[in-house]
Amino acid sequence: MTTSLFAAAASLYALAAALYFAFLLGTRDRAAGAARIVLAAAFTLHLAEIGALCLRGEHPVRNAREVLSLASWALCGAFLAATLRYRIAAVGCLVAPATLLLLLGARLAPTAASGSPGWPAASRLVGNAHIALATAGIAAFALAAASSALYLLAEGQMKRRRFGVLFRRAPPLETLDALVHRSVTLGFPIFTLALLLGAVWTAQRGDASLRPEYVISIATWCSFAALLVARMTAGWRGRRAAILALAGFAACAAVLAIYVARGPLS
Repeated sequence: MTTSLFAAAASLYALAAALYFAFLLGTRDRAAGAARIVLAAAFTLHLAEIGALCLRGEHPVRNAREVLSLASWALCGAFLAATLRYRIAAVGCLVAPATLLLLLGARLAPTAASGSPGWPAASRLVGNAHIALATAGIAAFALAAASSALYLLAEGQMKRRRFGVLFRRAPPLETLDALVHRSVTLGFPIFTLALLLGAVWTAQRGDASLRPEYVISIATWCSFAALLVARMTAGWRGRRAAILALAGFAACAAVLAIYVARGPLS
């Protein structure tokens, strides 16, 4: 059953990505509406697959590769929620393929066993909460990064006075800037709580080592904290905010890559 749900969800994600690109290259908005419907269907099937795995005893934070699947689902959900307020179909040209690639990476890679069966129940609970919140925060930051990338591309075309399809199809720069800010504002407190729970989890396990992912996670937090402070105090918007958001997300991606390469979330 889970294999069928995975195949159906992946197929719909691929179709949604194709429709978003058709919207980007076409002249009508119909493709954007169809893409959103297909993406919502893929999101629903993906949720059903995660639920089926849970019923089988394979919860979505049991190892790093399952977290990839959860992150792809959360990114899709964050984008669909944002479309309720913003006309950002062009952002879907980045989000839909990214969601598909994350899902494929999670489901086609070898599955690593969880490193937590011997831990106390309280430690497992804190660990699972830490991973789930970190994944939600990363999904919000990923949406900010996609919006930032589109902002920089569209602004670059405008400065060079080369008004190609990307510039014509992209939302107004003010809308993209607002979406970056809202995504970071939402993701930052979630990621902060995840870091605090991560520190508690590390202490419970008696792990006193300073791993690279811990340092990079703190650097990620500092990047987004600096972005929020700079926006409030120095009025950082537009290009500078977009570059800093992309830098912060690059650190997030590095942490996720380290965990995936390592395997078990131990």
